[in-house]
Amino acid sequence: MAAVRRLTEERGTCLVELHQYAQAETSLTQALQLGPSDRRTGSINTDLAMIGARLHDIDRVTTYAGQALIAAQHTKSGYVMKKLTGLQPHLVPLLANRAVRQLGEQITHLSTTLATA
Repeated sequence: MAAVRRLTEERGTCLVELHQYAQAETSLTQALQLGPSDRRTGSINTDLAMIGARLHDIDRVTTYAGQALIAAQHTKSGYVMKKLTGLQPHLVPLLANRAVRQLGEQITHLSTTLATA
């Protein structure tokens, strides 16, 4: 089961990079439904937030990145934090929105906190 979950996640991540967002979202959502670890959940939610950022969908960005932040706080995962900091440049076009600005600030704060822990 873990192999299927991981392959589904990896497929979704690759599809995000190929800009095939509908297929990526389907794969990533399936991966979440398969019950991944907290660390994997954070990674998947960051990929889903990336789809939202690229589509300029503020609700998706804030929902999924917020969930990824919770996972990063809970697991203290450097891997999830790295993915979240990789999301930040994609948030720039959306920074006129207060929720997105706050999200960017939370990512920066958590990144700094984890780096000094």
